[in-house]
Amino acid sequence: MKFEFVKIGLEHLDGILRVQEKAYSSQFHEKAETFVSKIKFSPETCYGVLEDERLIAYGISFPWLKNESVNLNSSLNQKPQKPEVMHVHDISVDPDYRGLGLAESLFLRIAHDAFAIGLNALTLVAVQGSSTFWSRFGFIESHSNVDDYGTEAVKMVLALESKHDIYTFKSANLSDLDKFHEFMLTGKPVVGSESEIVTRDELKMNLESPFWFHGTIKSDVGELIGVVSLQKLEKGFSKIESLYFSNSGVSNAALQEFWNWLEIPVKIFASKAIGANGFHGFEPLPWSGYSEWKSLNGSEERMSQKAESV
Repeated sequence: MKFEFVKIGLEHLDGILRVQEKAYSSQFHEKAETFVSKIKFSPETCYGVLEDERLIAYGISFPWLKNESVNLNSSLNQKPQKPEVMHVHDISVDPDYRGLGLAESLFLRIAHDAFAIGLNALTLVAVQGSSTFWSRFGFIESHSNVDDYGTEAVKMVLALESKHDIYTFKSANLSDLDKFHEFMLTGKPVVGSESEIVTRDELKMNLESPFWFHGTIKSDVGELIGVVSLQKLEKGFSKIESLYFSNSGVSNAALQEFWNWLEIPVKIFASKAIGANGFHGFEPLPWSGYSEWKSLNGSEERMSQKAESV
């Protein structure tokens, strides 16, 4: 079974409506014009999965404000000047294709978009009992009002940034490329080595890939004191490819907070993390099944898929 990921557009509208009708009870059905509005609002963060050119799953997301709700059947017009979160409005899979990891894979690309834009959280409204599924990626319940979705709906949030008295842990994106690479050249390797540092072009390619996560540790004055690169592998693993600290080091307390924060991308990858020589590990989440995926640029990718559905 082979699938193709695409950026969805208005040409996929009939397929979106068909999948929605099969996946949701009627109370959650949105009108065609609502989908048109949201796709036009942020086409670069809306994805679909095709099999033989037929849409079988889709994910619609957009940069938004953390404390502002998006009601059912509401149209979007003006983008917020300073978006805070990536709102995952709808990830839906044709019931005939559930259990293949399609929802998870769509979410992975949306989460990477949030990293790339530099947003500090992901939000969504879990319906039809899907809150347990989303909690496996690190989402926790928020107390925002989502009455428009029914009494059993749950607003959930996944923080991508963690601030403490002295340190801030945050995902990196292309704007951090030069400083990130320079730090790898001058910092002290904890995982990785001084002789096997990726080139700037390789780092740029990794920063653009949804199968890599890069994070930074900064002091309270904005000084970069640590960088980490995490790669998604086959068979449900994520490898800590490199970890560098400043030559002055960090405290044990900060290091513990760092590991706690690193669980965020590990959960987004729905995997177990491993480091060089067993440097550090996390508990695994259940996985089964692997298949070939066709990326947006047409090249082949190997990607693990979890037997879960929403």
